[in-house]
Amino acid sequence: MKIYTKKGDAGKTSLLTGCRLDKNDTRVVVCGELDELMVELGLLTTYMVPRESIPAISEIHAIQEDLMIISSIIASDGKVLSERKESLLRAIEGFEHNIDQLWQRLPVLTNFVFPRGNRASLHAHKARAICRRVERHAVAMERETPLEIYTELIIPYLNRLSDYLYVTARCVNNIEDDRWVTK
Repeated sequence: MKIYTKKGDAGKTSLLTGCRLDKNDTRVVVCGELDELMVELGLLTTYMVPRESIPAISEIHAIQEDLMIISSIIASDGKVLSERKESLLRAIEGFEHNIDQLWQRLPVLTNFVFPRGNRASLHAHKARAICRRVERHAVAMERETPLEIYTELIIPYLNRLSDYLYVTARCVNNIEDDRWVTK
C-alpha cells in the first residue's frame, strides 16, 4: 500500500465518518493543530532530564494519548467516545490536582513571565501557546458544529492542559522567572 492516495489533491480530506471536508474546515484545522501539539510535547520530552521529573515523561505521553483520542472524537463527529469520556474527564481533574500541587512549590507571581530559560521550559511554553491556539479554534469549531462533547469535554480539557503546561514550563526551568514589569 502506498502512503499517498492523491485523494487530497483537490483540497479535501475525509473524516473517520467518511464525510469529505475542505482541508481548511475548522475541524480539520483543529485536528492538524492537535497533531502539532503532540509533536511539540514529544519534543519537550527529549529535553526533560531526570531532575525535571515533574511532570514525568509518562504523563506527557498520556497527554499525547488523550490528544489522539480528542482528534478521533472530532474526526468522528463525537462518535468515538463512550469508553473514553470518563478517562478524559479524570484527566481534567488530574490537571487541576497537579496544577495545585505544583503551583504551591513555585515562587508567587504578581507579573507575567517571559518564556525564557532551558530548552524543556521553552518547549513547554511553546506547547502551551500551541494549545491556546487549538483551544481558540476548538471554540470556533463548536460554534460552527455545536456538539455537547466539545463544550463539556474538549474545550475544558484544552483549557486545563494549557494551564498545566504553563506550570510545567515554570517547574522545569533552570533559571528564576524573568518577570515582565511595566514601567
